[in-house]
Amino acid sequence: MKDPSDTPLVDAQVHAWVSSTPRFPWSEQHLRRLPARLRPLYETGDHSAERVVVMMDEAGVDVAVLTSTFLYGTDPSYALDAAARFPGRFVVVAYVDDTVPDLASYLDWTVGQRDLVGLRVFLGTPDAGAPGRGVGAGSFLEDVADAGLPLFVSPMGSLDRLAALATSRPATPIVVDHLGLWIDAPRERRWRLADQVLALAAIPNIHIKCSAAPELSRERFPFPDVLALLDRYVAAFGTDRLLWGSDINQHLDSLSYADAVDYVRCHRAWSAEQRAMLLGGTAVRLLGLAGPSR
Repeated sequence: MKDPSDTPLVDAQVHAWVSSTPRFPWSEQHLRRLPARLRPLYETGDHSAERVVVMMDEAGVDVAVLTSTFLYGTDPSYALDAAARFPGRFVVVAYVDDTVPDLASYLDWTVGQRDLVGLRVFLGTPDAGAPGRGVGAGSFLEDVADAGLPLFVSPMGSLDRLAALATSRPATPIVVDHLGLWIDAPRERRWRLADQVLALAAIPNIHIKCSAAPELSRERFPFPDVLALLDRYVAAFGTDRLLWGSDINQHLDSLSYADAVDYVRCHRAWSAEQRAMLLGGTAVRLLGLAGPSR
């Protein structure tokens, strides 16, 4: 058996961005969809790839999945540039929606990018889980799922739609963002979605990204209530279908990167092998990752 200590520590979700520039412009069309209360998060502070690498080194993270931020719309160029400038430290997931004028050409282009390992879609709106703008009509979701890459999905409450998509595309690995619990609602309402998400374990190509979990906690580090919830996810899915992620850029005002890693790394209810799978092994297998080139 492989030594768990040999497994790279992989953060399955971080973002990076810089102020809008001619080379990497923000998408005005997508900015108009961004809730006004969130704009200060993106317009202040240093969220560059350079800063993310420093934080990764401080927290002992080897590789991060750089999820192209909504600010750039469907253009992952900044994330791809960062992956090229920091070989082995980043891979990229590109966000896609129905603002793409030619979906077939876009998918052909993304699949050909060296460091791009997945695509991401939103199925609903964060506030109500209603059918969301951006998921497209007709065969949009199916075409994206058929691109030949893992599909990262933010269901935003549309769990039935997620189940139908995963069932119809059994060969496509589906990775569900933020424990499947991301909606813009009080914490208690988000917690109540957990039983519905756990039921998705019956669909074998569904994986769960355990990202941004501490924001659900009612308790201080090491967030025992969240760890109890993760115990249920481990029992339902197994750690070979779970990926840890920090989403740290969204939570720097309330969480250190070290704590975002250590609450999982120090949880002794799981074996060393289980922790290694959750903290990197599943991502390495699913996304075809190698260790960092330093």
